[in-house]
Amino acid sequence: MTSSLFTPPVIATELSSIKLASWNIGHFSYGASSLSSIPTADAQALSQRFRTFIDDLGADTVGICKYSEDFDVGGTLKASSALFGDFPLPSIGPRNSYQWNAAFYSSRFEILETLTIPYTTRTQRTYYLAHRVKVDHAYEAWFVQTHWDWSATAVRLSQAAQLVEAFKDFPRVVISGDFNNTEKLPDGTSHTAWSDLAAFSEAGYHIALTEEGLTAPDHEPLRTIDNIFAKGFAISDAKAIPGNTHPIFICNGVPYGLSDHRAVSCTLTPLSETEVAIPTAPPYAF
Repeated sequence: MTSSLFTPPVIATELSSIKLASWNIGHFSYGASSLSSIPTADAQALSQRFRTFIDDLGADTVGICKYSEDFDVGGTLKASSALFGDFPLPSIGPRNSYQWNAAFYSSRFEILETLTIPYTTRTQRTYYLAHRVKVDHAYEAWFVQTHWDWSATAVRLSQAAQLVEAFKDFPRVVISGDFNNTEKLPDGTSHTAWSDLAAFSEAGYHIALTEEGLTAPDHEPLRTIDNIFAKGFAISDAKAIPGNTHPIFICNGVPYGLSDHRAVSCTLTPLSETEVAIPTAPPYAF
């Protein structure tokens, strides 16, 4: 990674930080289906593994890609209560085949507005779920959870541009999710396509994970395709968190965990009003 010097952000000390987590939860089928594959007979035991993992994230708000409300194949457990019951403000977007975004907020938040917006350029039924929230009765921000197309670079570039344009006039914005920023190489392998994300840097967003924070697949991560971007906030303590510490099954000695993606978390600290008025982010080039 190359980097350049930049002026450190001025923290708004009177405003409290937020811990955010984002996770492609894989429909409780390790990403292999648009529906859960958890046997009903195992639902209670396995739901505790998921809930322990989510609780250990210690997040004030959690955004989810590839959500499913039915935790098990029989639908006996509902994820919103069995896994996310400690979050009093759930917001579950529409199910569009594999695309299903959701967000769960603690009592520190008040949801003022909810938007569900399809991408204008897409080959899958991708969309973003956005909330205008008030935090600690003190300040407003937009939180956006999304899952981008995995089809083509041009499509993802268009989706990035749509998000930047939609929130260009708002000082505090957080965008998290699975961005599928992957590029296939001539030898058949693939790598993280950081250029898919350039629009965020150009618009003054800070990035949580860089090339060291691999997120997929969970059991042997090769790419950083899950991430968090923020303007109007400083980002710290960013990490990719493996779920295979809570294995669902073991194949050839390799533990496979709760999802095929690692969760991403970070601390968001509001910047001062001066810094928010003119958002600047360090350029990230890989």
